[in-house]
Amino acid sequence: EKVEVRNSVGGPPAYGNCLVLFPCTCVECSIGHQRCPSISDKNNGNGKETCSWFILHPSGEILSCVTISSVRLPRDNLESTNSSVHEGKLSELDIGERILQLSQCDDLCMVSRTPQFCSVIRAKLNIQAEGNPTSTDGRKCHATYDLQQQYRIDLRSPAMSTQPSYLPIYVACNPTNIAASFSFATCTILNRDLLSGENTVMHRVTLVRDEPIVKKHDFSSWLADISLVEQD
Repeated sequence: EKVEVRNSVGGPPAYGNCLVLFPCTCVECSIGHQRCPSISDKNNGNGKETCSWFILHPSGEILSCVTISSVRLPRDNLESTNSSVHEGKLSELDIGERILQLSQCDDLCMVSRTPQFCSVIRAKLNIQAEGNPTSTDGRKCHATYDLQQQYRIDLRSPAMSTQPSYLPIYVACNPTNIAASFSFATCTILNRDLLSGENTVMHRVTLVRDEPIVKKHDFSSWLADISLVEQD
């Protein structure tokens, strides 16, 4: 089974982007990002750095873990963050399969793709502020994040089932699609049919709170093969 999976969606062609960079969403960093929204210009005008950045990436012996690590840029002011809190790995979640792609749906919601399934992962903000609570001067970012697997999207059918069975080969997300607080994040999964071997079926997934809403779109009547999708 492992050989079949590797031949179908494994290997270098199956890998997508596995790095997600995102800014801290705590109050102090949000103020800092409003003052210095560009990652290339990190000074907020008074010589103090108030923006913290984190990166989501695979880790582990077989790259089956999703990990959040802090990012320290050359121009960062070390006094603006708690170096003991923002040191090394901050949180790690074992998905159970080698991670081939990570994609960001909204600020703290990501989708990981493995050779067999996709997982929706949320980063939960933990904040411990210190300093004067009525002023941003003298305060530091003490934010950390916990990773939680909200649910798994597995489009494979049971062995004896007559229903189609699919393996994910690409995930498309666009975090800028969230235009209002009542909107749900979405992603599009391009799949390979295990029976025909064709890449002509996509599933649009709406990431609601309790269970994802999955809608199938079959393009086999119009297209012979789909290699890449983008979500506007």
